[in-house]
Amino acid sequence: MTVFKIQGETYGASWNEKSLWASVRVWFDLKDEDILPTMITAHDIMTQWALIRIYVDEKDQDITFSVEQFCDSMDEYRPFFSRALDILDTDIDLFRKAFDEVRAKRNETAQRFLA
Repeated sequence: MTVFKIQGETYGASWNEKSLWASVRVWFDLKDEDILPTMITAHDIMTQWALIRIYVDEKDQDITFSVEQFCDSMDEYRPFFSRALDILDTDIDLFRKAFDEVRAKRNETAQRFLA
């Protein structure tokens, strides 16, 4: 995987010649209490977007956003690369908004049980 930075965010790009699979990824650490809301939000986002994969790793407490594609060569993937970055940025924005809503609902529910 080739790792690079754009505006302070770390991304990774990879190409697997054997499987003809290319991907662009960005990842973030998670707090323990955010694992469940992250999983709920990731599921909701992936049901709406066909081009994005969101991987939540409970053990390592991180989340990875990935745009993946089959292609015959890395040259074939190059034109899609900048579009993949745009898809990642758009998806992360959507994810953050949806995550805030899920977390707010979780906090509201918790307060009802504590009252």
